[in-house]
Amino acid sequence: MIPTREELIGTWISKDFPLYQYEDRIEFTFHFGKYATLYQTESNNRIIAEGIYDIEDMGDENFNIIVNGLHLELEKTILNLKLYIKKEPKCFVMLTPEYGWRYFEKLS
Repeated sequence: MIPTREELIGTWISKDFPLYQYEDRIEFTFHFGKYATLYQTESNNRIIAEGIYDIEDMGDENFNIIVNGLHLELEKTILNLKLYIKKEPKCFVMLTPEYGWRYFEKLS
């Protein structure tokens, strides 16, 4: 099962979780509203993707978030996600660019 746009609306934060535990202090925040914004926090915030988004069902609980960039340096980005869970805490796993699979939970 993949999420609907309405189910994604809000802010999702990466967290260490068994099988997705890096202990590298790198946190990702994914915010969905009219636009999607994925950014990485370290010493400064770095926007990885920002723009209008679509959800593409890839089958077997896998889906893509396709973000059409709002800025010239942020062109079309395809993000691979899997294992969306509707129960609390709502969560999914995403392949983050350069940092591997990360577990995300939705903020209440």
